[in-house]
Amino acid sequence: MYDRFVPISYRQDLRKKLQHLEQGDMSIQEYFVELRKGMICCGIEEDLEDKVCHFYGALRHEIQDIIDYKDVNTTKQLFQLNMLA
Repeated sequence: MYDRFVPISYRQDLRKKLQHLEQGDMSIQEYFVELRKGMICCGIEEDLEDKVCHFYGALRHEIQDIIDYKDVNTTKQLFQLNMLA
């Protein structure tokens, strides 16, 4: 039913928006929510390592520099470290 009423261009636009999503002026919480919402809307299932890479890759560079030397295995750990940074 979803395929019947939602045009392909809408799904493509959602994926494009998700691929170009960066933290920018958003807080960590806002960025995390947008990332999760985008992945759910696009129906993307990533393994744990890919989620961490995706989340980390679009953070502000000053936050990446702080977290770069930490051992992070889950998005929850990464999120908590970001909150401290």
